[in-house]
Amino acid sequence: MLFRSQTVVGDLEEIDTKIKNKKNPFKLMQECSEYTEKLFEAIEAKDPTTEYRVQQLVNGLIKLCDTYPDACLCAIHHLHDGQYTLWHPLSVAILCQLVVKRLELPDAERFVILATAITSNIGMRKLQEALIKQSEPLNEHQKLHLNAHPAKSAEMLMNTGISNVEWIKAVFQHHERVNGEGYPEGNVGEDIGRPAKLVAIADRYAAMVRGRAYRKAI
Repeated sequence: MLFRSQTVVGDLEEIDTKIKNKKNPFKLMQECSEYTEKLFEAIEAKDPTTEYRVQQLVNGLIKLCDTYPDACLCAIHHLHDGQYTLWHPLSVAILCQLVVKRLELPDAERFVILATAITSNIGMRKLQEALIKQSEPLNEHQKLHLNAHPAKSAEMLMNTGISNVEWIKAVFQHHERVNGEGYPEGNVGEDIGRPAKLVAIADRYAAMVRGRAYRKAI
């Protein structure tokens, strides 16, 4: 089963019942999408159950990728009808999980990587949904918001009580680049943690294979 219910998370108590008899991986991905929406609402509400919710989603995605790896890759490239701010982080997490499994990284680091993939853009949800439909260049306000979102996302997670330093660091660094041309701090090389580097690559790939208002999918 993908998720284990706990009464502390009332709106998710029945998720096992909803999915346990489904064999279609694409329907399971839709369940993950709906779960992600509730997770993001919890983060925005500073809900202290956020870390538990993220752990459940991470567990679900690991199981999904292990059971249906080809379907997961297919979904990244072809299931583009859903809400971008929900499907994109799931796509990034799926890519990360497939790489993490191949690299045989330790479980603690895998959690940090997948948790970062899911939550790194929470600080710009509205902007991200707008940009997928926007064909004109970003205005100055949008550029400022974009550049500030790694710090904003990290702050929102800390406001829920999350204290996993590596997770927060990876969210803060996920737009840094090894050549120093990233943001928000222009870190270089080994100053950027491996989780942030992996999420950054997966983030760019998932964005490229989905079309935008100004270009087709690459």
